[in-house]
Amino acid sequence: MLMQKQFSLLAGLSVLIASVLTAQEAKRQPLSLEVRAELETVRIQPDGRRLVELVSAEKVLPGETIVYTITYTNPGEIPAENVVINNPVPEEMMYLDGSAVGEGTQIDFSVDGETYGKSADLVVSLSDGTTRPAEPGEYRAVRWTLVEDIPANSSGFVRYRAILR
Repeated sequence: MLMQKQFSLLAGLSVLIASVLTAQEAKRQPLSLEVRAELETVRIQPDGRRLVELVSAEKVLPGETIVYTITYTNPGEIPAENVVINNPVPEEMMYLDGSAVGEGTQIDFSVDGETYGKSADLVVSLSDGTTRPAEPGEYRAVRWTLVEDIPANSSGFVRYRAILR
């Protein structure tokens, strides 16, 4: 409402401002996101070294680790600002403690999929009305807040691991 009043009070300037905003918006495009779920496998090399590989998770058995990678791309001509990526942990999966990564991000967790916080601050309510600290396996979502803008025509990724129950 305030913006409309300013435009009407500055009618000569409003066309210029509207043109600049339209041109700016034309350069801004939505981020594209690609989510991959891959099976983490370990192969022992002939020299005894362990080689960790990520392969398509076509068939997963209980106890196996899945790596979720969210690749984000800014296809626009201007930086993407205030980017937050929320990713639920699938119900049949258990988040693996300390596995969430993302360069240049602040990472928070949720036990209910709505309220986020640092792992040390999360609690679970018990049936008797008391609470206890949440365990990583109880996290239902991971949130990455990028601390810097995503430059135009660039991409990055965030990732976490979870184990099939």
